[in-house]
Amino acid sequence: MNTFFLGPRPVISDIMCKMERNGLQLNRGPSPRLASLLESKILALDGVNKKKSRWMDRTAFYINRREFAHFHSSREIDVRLTRRYQDEYSGLIKEGKKRVKFREHPSHWISIEFTTTSDVDYVFTIVSLALRANRMNPILRRTA
Repeated sequence: MNTFFLGPRPVISDIMCKMERNGLQLNRGPSPRLASLLESKILALDGVNKKKSRWMDRTAFYINRREFAHFHSSREIDVRLTRRYQDEYSGLIKEGKKRVKFREHPSHWISIEFTTTSDVDYVFTIVSLALRANRMNPILRRTA
Protein backbone atom coordinates (compact mmCIF):
# COMPACT_ATOMS: atom_id res chain seq x y z
CA MET A 1 0.00 0.00 0.00
CA ASN A 2 1.42 3.36 -1.00
CA THR A 3 1.05 6.44 1.16
CA PHE A 4 0.96 9.79 -0.57
CA PHE A 5 1.75 13.11 1.11
CA LEU A 6 0.14 16.30 -0.13
CA GLY A 7 3.02 18.36 1.16
CA PRO A 8 6.49 17.84 2.56
CA ARG A 9 6.80 14.95 4.99
CA PRO A 10 6.93 16.09 8.61
CA VAL A 11 10.27 15.46 10.22
CA ILE A 12 10.86 14.62 13.87
CA SER A 13 12.16 18.12 14.67
CA ASP A 14 8.89 19.65 13.35
CA ILE A 15 6.86 17.29 15.50
CA MET A 16 9.00 18.01 18.57
CA CYS A 17 8.67 21.78 18.04
CA LYS A 18 4.90 21.44 17.88
CA MET A 19 4.90 19.30 21.04
CA GLU A 20 7.07 21.80 22.91
CA ARG A 21 4.75 24.65 21.92
CA ASN A 22 2.03 22.64 23.63
CA GLY A 23 4.14 22.11 26.74
CA LEU A 24 5.29 18.55 26.05
CA GLN A 25 8.63 16.99 25.27
CA LEU A 26 9.35 13.59 23.80
CA ASN A 27 10.52 11.22 26.58
CA ARG A 28 11.61 14.15 28.75
CA GLY A 29 8.42 14.97 30.64
CA PRO A 30 6.82 18.39 30.63
CA SER A 31 8.68 21.41 29.40
CA PRO A 32 10.26 23.68 32.01
CA ARG A 33 8.44 26.39 30.08
CA LEU A 34 5.24 25.35 31.83
CA ALA A 35 6.77 26.13 35.23
CA SER A 36 8.00 29.47 33.84
CA LEU A 37 4.53 30.22 32.48
CA LEU A 38 2.94 29.38 35.81
CA GLU A 39 5.54 31.43 37.69
CA SER A 40 4.92 34.50 35.54
CA LYS A 41 1.16 34.19 36.02
CA ILE A 42 1.55 33.88 39.81
CA LEU A 43 3.93 36.86 39.98
CA ALA A 44 1.38 38.98 38.11
CA LEU A 45 -1.03 38.58 41.04
CA ASP A 46 -1.29 41.62 43.29
CA GLY A 47 0.99 41.51 46.34
CA VAL A 48 2.84 38.30 45.47
CA ASN A 49 6.60 38.10 46.06
CA LYS A 50 9.03 35.41 44.98
CA LYS A 51 11.67 34.10 47.41
CA LYS A 52 13.33 30.85 48.37
CA SER A 53 10.99 28.45 50.14
CA ARG A 54 11.14 28.11 53.91
CA TRP A 55 10.85 24.35 53.46
CA MET A 56 13.32 23.60 50.65
CA ASP A 57 15.83 25.11 48.26
CA ARG A 58 13.26 25.97 45.58
CA THR A 59 11.21 28.92 44.38
CA ALA A 60 8.27 29.92 46.56
CA PHE A 61 5.58 32.58 46.47
CA TYR A 62 4.59 34.76 49.39
CA ILE A 63 1.79 37.10 50.32
CA ASN A 64 3.18 39.43 52.95
CA ARG A 65 5.40 37.07 54.95
CA ARG A 66 3.37 33.91 54.40
CA GLU A 67 4.49 31.28 51.94
CA PHE A 68 1.43 30.06 50.06
CA ALA A 69 2.98 28.10 47.17
CA HIS A 70 6.28 26.51 46.20
CA PHE A 71 7.58 24.33 43.39
CA HIS A 72 8.69 20.76 44.02
CA SER A 73 9.80 20.33 40.42
CA SER A 74 9.18 21.74 36.96
CA ARG A 75 5.88 19.86 36.99
CA GLU A 76 4.64 19.92 40.59
CA ILE A 77 3.68 22.71 42.96
CA ASP A 78 2.47 22.71 46.57
CA VAL A 79 -0.28 25.20 47.34
CA ARG A 80 -1.45 26.31 50.78
CA LEU A 81 -5.20 26.19 50.32
CA THR A 82 -6.80 26.52 53.74
CA ARG A 83 -9.06 23.70 54.92
CA ARG A 84 -12.02 26.10 54.74
CA TYR A 85 -11.29 26.82 51.08
CA GLN A 86 -10.66 23.12 50.39
CA ASP A 87 -14.16 22.40 51.70
CA GLU A 88 -15.76 25.41 50.01
CA TYR A 89 -14.20 24.63 46.60
CA SER A 90 -14.25 20.83 46.84
CA GLY A 91 -16.04 20.58 43.48
CA LEU A 92 -13.24 22.46 41.74
CA ILE A 93 -10.63 20.33 43.49
CA LYS A 94 -12.47 17.15 42.43
CA GLU A 95 -12.30 18.36 38.80
CA GLY A 96 -8.52 18.07 39.07
CA LYS A 97 -8.50 14.79 40.98
CA LYS A 98 -5.92 13.25 38.65
CA ARG A 99 -3.58 16.19 39.30
CA VAL A 100 -4.25 16.92 42.99
CA LYS A 101 -2.61 15.01 45.84
CA PHE A 102 -3.53 15.49 49.49
CA ARG A 103 -1.24 14.94 52.45
CA GLU A 104 -1.66 11.78 54.51
CA HIS A 105 -2.88 13.82 57.48
CA PRO A 106 -5.27 16.80 57.28
CA SER A 107 -3.31 19.77 56.01
CA HIS A 108 -3.69 23.18 54.40
CA TRP A 109 -1.20 22.07 51.74
CA ILE A 110 -2.08 20.21 48.55
CA SER A 111 0.22 19.16 45.69
CA ILE A 112 -0.76 19.65 42.07
CA GLU A 113 0.97 18.18 39.02
CA PHE A 114 0.90 20.01 35.71
CA THR A 115 1.98 18.63 32.35
CA THR A 116 -0.06 20.69 29.87
CA THR A 117 -1.05 24.33 29.44
CA SER A 118 -4.60 23.47 30.52
CA ASP A 119 -3.11 22.02 33.73
CA VAL A 120 -1.28 25.33 34.26
CA ASP A 121 -4.61 27.18 33.94
CA TYR A 122 -6.15 24.84 36.50
CA VAL A 123 -3.21 25.28 38.90
CA PHE A 124 -3.40 29.05 38.49
CA THR A 125 -7.08 28.97 39.47
CA ILE A 126 -6.21 27.07 42.67
CA VAL A 127 -3.24 29.38 43.38
CA SER A 128 -5.53 32.41 43.00
CA LEU A 129 -7.91 30.91 45.56
CA ALA A 130 -4.98 30.17 47.87
CA LEU A 131 -3.81 33.75 47.58
CA ARG A 132 -7.26 34.99 48.59
CA ALA A 133 -7.45 32.50 51.48
CA ASN A 134 -4.01 33.42 52.81
CA ARG A 135 -4.61 37.14 52.35
CA MET A 136 -7.83 36.92 54.37
CA ASN A 137 -6.22 34.93 57.18
CA PRO A 138 -6.40 37.01 60.41
CA ILE A 139 -2.83 36.05 61.35
CA LEU A 140 -1.66 38.13 58.41
CA ARG A 141 -3.51 41.19 59.67
CA ARG A 142 -1.68 41.32 63.00
CA THR A 143 0.51 44.34 63.48
CA ALA A 144 3.94 44.04 65.03
